[in-house]
Amino acid sequence: MSSVATTAPAKARERVEWLDMFRGAAVLAMIETHVVNTFLAPTLREAVWFPWLNWFNGLVAPAFLFIAGYALGMSWRAGAGKRVDFARKAKRLLGVAALGYALHFPFAEIAQHRWAAALLTGTQVDVLQCLAAALFCVLGVQALCGVLAEKWRSAGRLAVMAALAVGTVLLAPGSAHWSGGPGPLAAFVNDRTGSLFPLFPWAAFVFCGALAGAFASRHAGWLLVAAGGVKWCALLASDGTFSALSAAFFCARLAWVLALAALCQWIAREWKPRGVLFAGRESLVMYAAHLLVIEWTVQAGVPRGGFGLGGAALLFAAVLATTFAVAFGKAKWSARRAANAVAPTG
Repeated sequence: MSSVATTAPAKARERVEWLDMFRGAAVLAMIETHVVNTFLAPTLREAVWFPWLNWFNGLVAPAFLFIAGYALGMSWRAGAGKRVDFARKAKRLLGVAALGYALHFPFAEIAQHRWAAALLTGTQVDVLQCLAAALFCVLGVQALCGVLAEKWRSAGRLAVMAALAVGTVLLAPGSAHWSGGPGPLAAFVNDRTGSLFPLFPWAAFVFCGALAGAFASRHAGWLLVAAGGVKWCALLASDGTFSALSAAFFCARLAWVLALAALCQWIAREWKPRGVLFAGRESLVMYAAHLLVIEWTVQAGVPRGGFGLGGAALLFAAVLATTFAVAFGKAKWSARRAANAVAPTG
């Protein structure tokens, strides 16, 4: 979720800058989404403009997942022929998953001795757990293909990744009825235990991101071509139903994500907003901090669903400013710690 090292060649830096911009924009939109979902008055959800806002907000999680896969797919090309530190990457992903569970720790349920509810709440899969599990799969594919002859590795990775993406989407409708296995495992399969982002079909956005990253190009046009092809697939897959589990839903969302990626790649050539880029570099901190700020605001007595547009906009500004302050403090602390680590001791 962080950017590639700044010592990369200029060509790679340019690609990372637009990816940071896309990631940062997704984080800012995610904060808006959660503020609106928490504080906007229910009556305003009947307004004519709200379905458009809801549609836009529905692209945030797919974009977030796609970007994470894209960054890892890019690393396949940048690190061709180099040894991959799978242990370090796996440790980082475990940390991401642990943070996702920590943000949903069932304090209230445990305090009330509601153990069944605590288990459901504490093991539900949100975007961070989905992201970590999907990236574990991508790393596993990379490790397995590492045993192939060098000339077959790239093709092997791409073929398996494409199969995973297609399989995850096609198995999503059937997975909705699965109820076997322990609760924490079932939470990764469907939403029957309260999960917001089970692997089916959401992990496919990560897999498609890895595929796109492996074909990374300096020209935004290829992303638009891919978006058009995926949109055509959405039309072909449409069967009159349109749910979060349908192939048409997935392809339609992916097409827009690809188009937005192309837009960010094009914009970043001329305009690099520092705040958005910073949010992209500190996306994990921004994600966790804004959820905690919103929860603490509610705990302080600010009513859920109690605000009109003006009030919700002010709350969004307040949550955004506080989140940036936390992320900025963390970045300063990390920079100081890194400087102290390399400072001469004598």
